Amino acid sequence: MYVIAYIRNIILILLYLKIIKSIVTNADTKEEILKMKDNYYTNYYCKNDICVGEIHIYNDNFIDIPDENGNITKYNVGTCTQDYIDTDDCNGSECSEDSECLSNKCYKNHCIFYDETPIVHCSNIYKRRWFLDPTVYMYCGKAPDDTCNEDNECSSKHCANNTCQSQTDGPSDSDGVQSYFEALIIIGVLIIVIIIAIIIGCCCYNKKKYKNNTN
Repeated sequence: MYVIAYIRNIILILLYLKIIKSIVTNADTKEEILKMKDNYYTNYYCKNDICVGEIHIYNDNFIDIPDENGNITKYNVGTCTQDYIDTDDCNGSECSEDSECLSNKCYKNHCIFYDETPIVHCSNIYKRRWFLDPTVYMYCGKAPDDTCNEDNECSSKHCANNTCQSQTDGPSDSDGVQSYFEALIIIGVLIIVIIIAIIIGCCCYNKKKYKNNTN
């Protein structure tokens, strides 16, 4: 009896500590992020499989991410490609050391995307489907503005002009319009089916009636 109570108390304490840690750090593991469903317009930055939502970015380009021991580190996520930095078109906050950057690479006082330590970014993917509920899931990949060749490389699953785009799709007023047209199509198909059924029924009835009259 005492052993069961002791184990229960230990479990409650562990759960309590986990909740407190989550509240303080606003962090989740990458595994937990990928299990999320029905989260719209949600994005995360990750470091060593610990992720923090973009909503917690402050001073435009900085985010606090804890390590596995709960120690908080401030990272600069204002990252640019080398071309943007070389042409002085990078608007990200400046850096002086590699460790300041989430990409772990500071180049000409700017954080640069670095293939050896790529930034892991997770976004919710929202795909509309005709006559079906939308597909909603989390996906992790390269961060927006990083270079890419294929959609699957990017967290948004959208690569355009060799650059990862931001994920901006989600529920909108257009969903209602789509549902309206879907309803019209379904009603139209039902009407056509009913008309065809009536025509076939009439033909069968007249054919049967004709046979009876000839007999």
